[in-house]
This record gives sequence, C-alpha cells and structure tokens, in this order.
Amino acid sequence: MIYYVASEVERMRTEAGLEKRTSTFALQVLKQIIENEIAVNSYNRIAATCFYAGCKITNQGISLAEIEEYSRSDAGDIASKTKEVNREAGLGLTLADPIKMVERCCEKLSLSPQEKEKILSLTREVVEENAHVNKPATTVAGSTIYGASVVHDFELSQGEVAETVGITSVTIRNNFREILRSLEREFPPDVLPPESVDEAVNQLQALNIEDSAEFDKVTSVAQKLESESGAGAHTGAITAGSLLAVAEMNGRGIREKTLADTVGTSSTTLNQYKTKAREILNE
Repeated sequence: MIYYVASEVERMRTEAGLEKRTSTFALQVLKQIIENEIAVNSYNRIAATCFYAGCKITNQGISLAEIEEYSRSDAGDIASKTKEVNREAGLGLTLADPIKMVERCCEKLSLSPQEKEKILSLTREVVEENAHVNKPATTVAGSTIYGASVVHDFELSQGEVAETVGITSVTIRNNFREILRSLEREFPPDVLPPESVDEAVNQLQALNIEDSAEFDKVTSVAQKLESESGAGAHTGAITAGSLLAVAEMNGRGIREKTLADTVGTSSTTLNQYKTKAREILNE
C-alpha cells in the first residue's frame, strides 16, 4: 500500500504542478493513518486523501474539484475521508489559502495581467479585513473573482468562474455581495444595490427630487410591492419604480435614468415596477 499511495501522490502532484513538499507532507499524513489504524477501504481514496491533506497543510490553494480531476476517487469520498483522518489523527487542517487559490484560478481564466492584479488586490483586501472568515476557500475565491469582475467591469460570467473554481453559480451569487459589503469602502449601486426599501429611500431622498412627505407613500407602496414580488426581486428598482409612480400621480416628471443609476438598475426594470406600483396606488 505504501508504495502505491506514494506513487499516486507523486503522480498527482506532478500533474497539478505543485511544490515537492506537498508529497512530503502527504506521506506524513499516510504515516499518521497507519499509526492510528484508520480504516483503509480503498488505496485510491487514501492516496487522494493524503494528497488533499498535503495540499491543505502546505496551502497550495487547489480546490477539491481539481483534486478529484487528478485522482482516481470521488470528491465526496475524498472530503469524507479527509475529515475522518483529520479528526482521528488530530491533523488540525485548516482551510486553504484563498489568495493562492485565486492565483491558480486566474491562470486558468482568460484575463489580462491588469485584470489579474485587480482580482488579487481585492482578494488581499478581503483577507486583510477578515471578510473570508468562516467561509470555504473555494467560496471566497469564486466570490472574490466574480466580485472583482463586477467592480472593475470586465467580462466574467458566474458560470465561468464557478466552473473554474469548482463550486456552483448559486454559491457565488449568494456570497459575492456579502463579501464586498464586509469591506471598509463604498461601492457604486450597480455593484451593491440597496438591500432594503429604507436604504433605497435614503439614497433617493438624497436626490432632492420629491417632497419628503411623499416618501412615506413611496415607502408604503414599495414595501407592499416587495412582499408581492418575492425573493430575488431588486429592492432598489422596486423603490425607484414606486417613486416614479407617485411622482407621476402628482403630475411631476423625473428622469428615469437618474433613478435607475442611483439604485443600480435599468430603465426597463424600473418601468416594470412603476407599472406594478401604479396598480397598487389605484387600488
């Protein structure tokens, strides 16, 4: 078993292009498996587990999806066995370094040197401000890469990033804004649109385009429209659409683009919600 696992670990390390010390630590994990008499149900699974653990120990920044690609075992089995070995042998494994993982993922994406540096700069900011704590490195990497593409407006789809990192688009969609909000700086509304009706109202009030008293009606209409729209609705667009409907009801014209830009939406979406808000006002 030892010879086979060692040869498999070295094969995977070579194919992945990782540092030699990865194999050294992987074999130390194998030694712990033997000494702690941890069950060996499959040599391939043990080899992949040792390799994965070696990568974690040396902070190679390689995802479980990539480990699966190089190994002869399933990702779920590798993760399960690694947790068992970590627990039984007391390895004290921690999450992989998200910065190194981002570096590896950037190499696989069609990015310019400037785009890579912008992604890495944001990743370093995320780590320095501990916005990555309690999140898997793959989640942090995928969310940060995509978040940087949104902030700096270069073309990367959630699906493309998700496939490269080895996570789902849903994971990126559910985490990238949260990570950006954790940073100590402001982003434009097209990057981080308002999360609540009250937040959107505050942004719109700053434009000084409607009497303060009318915003009570805007808030009421927007809250009702939000509850009817369900999860995933654009709160900023709902609120701006409600403002547009109230203003038109009062015989006042407001530039749609001004509202759309303020809350980070399009004029088309804004008008869709304006129509729905008008229906509520006519009830």
